[in-house]
Amino acid sequence: MAGTAVVPSTVDVYIGNAKAYSTQVKPGPFSVQNLPVPVGAGNVRVVVRDVFGKESTAVVPYVRYDSMLKQGLHDFSYEAGFLRRNYAVESNDYGDLRRRRHPSLRRHQLADARGHAEAMADRGNLGGVVQVTMPVLGLVGMGGAASTGDGTGKLGKVFFQRNERNWSVGAAAQQQSQNYMDVASEPGQIRTLGTRQVSASARVTDRNWLNVLGLRTTRPDGRRSTPPRSAGRFR
Repeated sequence: MAGTAVVPSTVDVYIGNAKAYSTQVKPGPFSVQNLPVPVGAGNVRVVVRDVFGKESTAVVPYVRYDSMLKQGLHDFSYEAGFLRRNYAVESNDYGDLRRRRHPSLRRHQLADARGHAEAMADRGNLGGVVQVTMPVLGLVGMGGAASTGDGTGKLGKVFFQRNERNWSVGAAAQQQSQNYMDVASEPGQIRTLGTRQVSASARVTDRNWLNVLGLRTTRPDGRRSTPPRSAGRFR
C-alpha cells in the first residue's frame, strides 16, 4: 500500500476494524508492505493524520489465498510409476509406465499459472490452469487440457472460490469431449463428460459448520446421471 504525505503524518492501517499497523512518516511518498491480512477477500482501511489534525481515509480491497505462490517463485515435480489397476480388488495388477511433470510459476502479483504433462505408451495429456485473485469474487480460474490416444480430446473448466473466516462459497464447471483421455482412463470405465458444482459453508457455532453442496453431472449419452441436489451437515 502506498501514498503521499504533504507534512509529517501518522499512518494507521485497519484490517477488519482492528488496528493492524501504525507508523510515523515524513513528507513525501510512503509505502506499507507485508500487512497481516487473513486468507480470503476483504478491505483494508488506511487513515493518514497530519500534524495539524487533518485526516484522509482510503479503503483498499485485497484478496489473499495460500494456494498461490509468492511473486517470483516457481514449483515443480516429476513423477514416474506404473498405473495401478483394480485397486483393492486384485493384488499386483499394474499397467503401463506413466510419467508426469507438474510445473507451477507465479508471474504476476495477483495471478499464477500451473501446468501438467503426462505420457504413457499409448496416450499423452497436456494442460494447465491460470488463476487470478479478484476483489469481491476472490479466487477465479480457468483451465484446459488436450489428450492424444483415441483421437484428440479436449477438456475445459472454470471455477471460483471465496473463503472468509465464518463462511465460504464456490462454484465450478467442467466439460470434456467424448474422446478425451487422461493417463488413468481404462476401457469400460464409467465416464462423466460434464460437471456443474456449487458449494457453500457457514459457521453456526464455534466448533460446527453447515455445508451445502449442489452437483450435476452429464453422461456420454447426454443425459444427467445425477439430478441437482443439496445436502447439509455439521462438522
